[in-house]
Amino acid sequence: MKLAFSSAAGLAIGVAYVVLTGILTIQAGGLRGGVVFDLNNDLAKFQDPRIPVVLVVLNALLSALVFYGVAILPRARPRSVRVGLVAGFVLAVAALLAFSTSVEPNTDMEKGPVTGIARGWEGWVQEGSYNPAVLLIAVLALGSLAWSSRVPAFSSPGLAALLLWGLAGAATGVAYALAAGVVAIQSKAAGYGVLLDLTTNWATAFREPRAPVPELVAGAVLGAVTFYAVLVSRYTGIPRASFAGVLGFLVALLAIAVTAFAMPQVRPHEEEGPSIGVAFGWEGWLQEGGTSPAVHVLAALALGALCRHAWRVSRADPGAQDDR
Repeated sequence: MKLAFSSAAGLAIGVAYVVLTGILTIQAGGLRGGVVFDLNNDLAKFQDPRIPVVLVVLNALLSALVFYGVAILPRARPRSVRVGLVAGFVLAVAALLAFSTSVEPNTDMEKGPVTGIARGWEGWVQEGSYNPAVLLIAVLALGSLAWSSRVPAFSSPGLAALLLWGLAGAATGVAYALAAGVVAIQSKAAGYGVLLDLTTNWATAFREPRAPVPELVAGAVLGAVTFYAVLVSRYTGIPRASFAGVLGFLVALLAIAVTAFAMPQVRPHEEEGPSIGVAFGWEGWLQEGGTSPAVHVLAALALGALCRHAWRVSRADPGAQDDR
């Protein structure tokens, strides 16, 4: 009975999460493009483009809360409850992703300007399912059934070691954000039906447009591996080195996100080669990675881990050295 109820709860959370993420994704994309969408996903009005800071933060917090609600908080419950929640959640995300591949975008000019987004709830589901953060949270929730956040405590390192671990965390953050940018660019290319050069981000051939499911899966696996390396295994069992590594990782992701949103929107230049509106080379990786919801989610989870650490230390919890 507990398994059935928890599975139903996981399904409900998964559906609500995808739909809410879809609405936030559509509205955030509209603000960046200088338009406002109504809840039917039709163009309501034009305005000056702006950075959707509030929506980006809400999206990241929503994903982090869902992850904690599905994968972390239930760890004190019986295993059947945890398994049911995760199974229901992952099933909902997978089913909606499969459904999204059959949804056709809005291309009917008789019903208003073409937005490329399906109308109503179908658009919410498709944009939510294609959001990189959603599949990442599903993979992390599934992986939470196997890993434990407890690590052994050893002697604390010196200042030089802390600096090295902080730099290692920052390097990991930069590498992850750039790799996430490459995956995001290839996802766009799949939807547009073009083949891109990995180094220049320019189109080299045309092909049939398709749903970017393989790219989404690759991005989710990449994020899950990074999450495990930074926030679960914590590099070593040394508590202070763990803290320094996570802090360096968070600072790097935040710096890249701020830089990416501050970069001007790219305009295609035919004399330089065919483009899908992505900056050349590493600048494109940085901009697409820094604006990727998956990167924002890992930043939110890293911040949560640091806050949890600080809270445990402030309470002088004897287990704080072992469970962080």
